[in-house]
Amino acid sequence: MSTGDRDNLEEPFAKVVGTRTNRNPAAAYDAMIARVKSFARPLPYPKGVYRFKTFEEADAWSEKYRLQEAASNFSTHASQAVQPLPKTHWFRKLLNRFRKSS
Repeated sequence: MSTGDRDNLEEPFAKVVGTRTNRNPAAAYDAMIARVKSFARPLPYPKGVYRFKTFEEADAWSEKYRLQEAASNFSTHASQAVQPLPKTHWFRKLLNRFRKSS
């Protein structure tokens, strides 16, 4: 077996990039599940099994909760103030170039 340029394997490495903690598999699995759940969006309606008499009734129920979710998302985003872009030197040059080309 060839070790290449390193003849002494007991010699410490010159550089360590990053560290990795050794976790047991259950802890690693729990961390992975928590990461995946953090990316998932919640359902716009309550969890459970629902029975409806008609498709129209089911569609109306689903649409009601989806509109509530959309309204709550809109109100949280609309309350955030939009900051204007800074008019720095390069920004003005870019605007002038765009105006000349159109």
